[in-house]
Amino acid sequence: MIPSIVITGASIAGVYVFPKSDAVHDGLPEGWNLKAFHLNDFHKHPNMVDRLSRAFALTLVGDAFIPNISADGRITDAERLADKILLNGATVHRSAAFQVDGLFLKHGQTFATSAGKCTVIVASGGEHFIAAHVANHKRAISGIINAFNERGVDSRDITFGIRFAPKELERMLVDEALESGVSGVYVADSLEEFPVLMDTGNDESGKNNCLIVVTRKS
Repeated sequence: MIPSIVITGASIAGVYVFPKSDAVHDGLPEGWNLKAFHLNDFHKHPNMVDRLSRAFALTLVGDAFIPNISADGRITDAERLADKILLNGATVHRSAAFQVDGLFLKHGQTFATSAGKCTVIVASGGEHFIAAHVANHKRAISGIINAFNERGVDSRDITFGIRFAPKELERMLVDEALESGVSGVYVADSLEEFPVLMDTGNDESGKNNCLIVVTRKS
């Protein structure tokens, strides 16, 4: 597990990435593949149940909201993921009906997903906080800004934090955010600093996926 603490505006978040190698080492040859992990079939994946339980225990997660990633920049409220799966010590919230890239989180809530790319954006504006996975860099920044604007938050009051992005993508995301007039953009933990994450990538089988966990601390 690779931990990172992010401070954006008035919000603090814990960002944790579990690389593919963690899953394989712990008996998950299929990798961190959560596509089939839903209310009606999670019992078919006992190894995943056990490994997720341990990952959430390690990161002190009580409620994990795991959306299906959409790659179109959509953001919604965590509470809209209404199906509950009880693990050992944590509750997973899922919904087959929603495909989004990020969630508005309240204090103590956790955004989690499995993905071939590990880039994470956390953003705050006013009392609101978003955690998102960058599935499509062309829509990630605009999707987050639009979501804040719809809640009455001016772009000038939005702060971005970017983690685990390749240097080239990092620059693109920072430039787009600043050109949009946001308050600030903070970058750390570039992907190149973590060789263990470099073996992830797009793979429909999910075998190259990492597990991303973001918890809003305040």
